[in-house]
Amino acid sequence: MRIRLFIFAFFLFVSSENIELLDNVLRSMRKGLDFFRLELKNLNLDSVIGTRIVEGQLHQALISHRKIPNRIRLEISNLIEKAALISNLSIPYIQLNQPEYYNTLQGSIQPGIWELNEDLQRTYQVTDHFISPREQMKESQSDECVANVLGTNDNPKRKCIINKFCLDLMTIDGFSKYSLSHQLFFWQLTKKAGCLKDNSLKHIKELNKRICSNMLVEAEYFSKQSSPRYHDLFMEQIALCGMEGFREDFCKEEWTLKIINWQYDDGCWGLTENSKRIKREEKVLKNGCLAHRTAVALSSQTQLLRHLLEKSDN
Repeated sequence: MRIRLFIFAFFLFVSSENIELLDNVLRSMRKGLDFFRLELKNLNLDSVIGTRIVEGQLHQALISHRKIPNRIRLEISNLIEKAALISNLSIPYIQLNQPEYYNTLQGSIQPGIWELNEDLQRTYQVTDHFISPREQMKESQSDECVANVLGTNDNPKRKCIINKFCLDLMTIDGFSKYSLSHQLFFWQLTKKAGCLKDNSLKHIKELNKRICSNMLVEAEYFSKQSSPRYHDLFMEQIALCGMEGFREDFCKEEWTLKIINWQYDDGCWGLTENSKRIKREEKVLKNGCLAHRTAVALSSQTQLLRHLLEKSDN
């Protein structure tokens, strides 16, 4: 009788067309985290940003959806526990292998920093966004601005500093690709750190909406390209804008299946024919697996999962 009631409740919660996709996302995330668990000594800081996002976003999923069937709730809870373990166990190796980078961005991998839960919203219709062949922002510039907001390991009390250079850099229009995602990354962390006053929040919310509207144009373009060059950026855009509440726009079933299909048998996401390592902090792991690419894949899947749960609520 209990089994029958569970099956009935499961089908009430998740429509039949979403059951298989939901299970596939959960399975894919489990494989990805299992891969990271085996690579603890080799992970970089970007990997842990990914596992912290998994922790924070899946925790928010459990909070937001109280009627999740027990089997799914248990699987999500296990993923949170696994991601937290990976984060905590890998940090000593990152401190040893990337001391300068850790000192600068340690605030981005603190427990709870990615517990973002923005209201659901839709992007603007954009027709004039230009995807530049070159990046407009250096990653070192982004790192410096984030460190000023979150504080560094050397000076943890020096926080919430947004100088004119960073303010101009993070609000200027016309950026594209990773430069655009760095802007959103910065403002998400700035808000979570409590550095924005009430009168600034509305402005930043509107700014982030503009950023994600432009990102959607790019994601649509990247999704149609046969080359895997922009797989990494494509998944990063889904993760960041999904956390900003634009899951209806960025979490398409077609894109969900693409990301799952790009996964290696090892559980990672990695180098493919003609792919280019265009991220400074990318690290090649065993069998051509990529640390940053696997991290953004897992991060994007947290949003795909949340979107499926939200569809089940309707």
